[in-house]
Amino acid sequence: MLYDPVCIADVVEIVQPQHFYYTKYQGLVREIYHLWQKDEQYVNIVELEPFLTKHDLSISDMVDIVANTITTAIERGISCYSIKGFS
Repeated sequence: MLYDPVCIADVVEIVQPQHFYYTKYQGLVREIYHLWQKDEQYVNIVELEPFLTKHDLSISDMVDIVANTITTAIERGISCYSIKGFS
C-alpha cells in the first residue's frame, strides 16, 4: 500500500485491520486507510510519521512489514493487478 497507494482501492475490502496479529499493525492499516480516504497522495511515510512515533513503530519496522508483505504476495502470486484481473 505504501509502494502503490492506487492499489488500496483494490484491497480495502480484502485486507482488514483485524487480519494483522499485532494491534499496532492493525492501527497502521486503519491509519493508512484514513489517509487514503482523504487523498491517496497522503499515503506516504512522511504523513505516517506522527502515527509511527506515537505507536513506537520505526522506519525499520516499516521496512520489515513491507518486505514481508511483498514476499508473501509474491509467493502467493498476489498483486494489485492480479486482484483487478490484469495478471
